Amino acid sequence: PKTLANAMNKVRNEYDYTVRLEPQSSDEFGSLSNDFNNMLETIIYQGDLQRSSIEEIQRLAYRDSLTGLPNRNLFQELFRGLIKESKSKPNLIGVLYLNLDNLKLLNEHFGRNNGDLYLQNIAKELESFCNNNNLPKEILLSNLSRVGPDEFIITIQNADDQREIVSAA
Repeated sequence: PKTLANAMNKVRNEYDYTVRLEPQSSDEFGSLSNDFNNMLETIIYQGDLQRSSIEEIQRLAYRDSLTGLPNRNLFQELFRGLIKESKSKPNLIGVLYLNLDNLKLLNEHFGRNNGDLYLQNIAKELESFCNNNNLPKEILLSNLSRVGPDEFIITIQNADDQREIVSAA
C-alpha cells in the first residue's frame, strides 16, 4: 500500500498485520508511517504472547506437571470421545487402573525429590509399554494418564471380547 489509508484498510478488512509503509519523508507523515509500522509490530508481538499464554494455560489445565502425561481432566475428555466413538464400532473398551502402593512411605523415607523421580520413571516405563507391546496390531493401549498422586490409567481399545482386554492387561 502506498498510503496510510490503504494500509489501514488492509489491516482492518483483511487482518493483514504484515503490511508496512515505506516512509517517504522525514516530516510528520514519515514519523506517522514509522509509528504505524511499530504499532503493527506490537500487535503481532502481543498476539504471539497471547497465543503462547493460551497454550501454557491449556498445558497446565490438561497435563500433569511432573510427568507431562495427560491429567484427569484430559483423560475424562479423551474417554468421553472413546465412548462416543464406540457407539459406531462394535469393539470393546477396557480401562487399566494402576495404583502405586506405598508412595507416601517412599517420599517419607527417601525424600519427595526421589519420589518424584520414581513417578517420572514409572511414567516413562508405562509410555514405553504402551508403545512397544506384543499385542495384536488392532489392540491399542492408549490415553495413558496420571489421574492422581499415585494413580495411572491406560485405555485398551479395539478389543473384540473380554478375553482380549484381560490378555492386554
